[in-house]
Amino acid sequence: MGFLLIIATVVIVAVPPTVHEFHVLVNNLPRYKLSLNAGRSWAGQWVHKLYLTAT
Repeated sequence: MGFLLIIATVVIVAVPPTVHEFHVLVNNLPRYKLSLNAGRSWAGQWVHKLYLTAT
């Protein structure tokens, strides 16, 4: 019974922040993609240097 209580507590504590971060990622994905294609960050510079595309 204690094991199930521990698992339930972990799920209750971990799921809401994970869902929130996923929601933020999905909402900001177009901006991240534009930033990569424009080369405005260190990751964007690598995209241009290695001839990658962020599609």
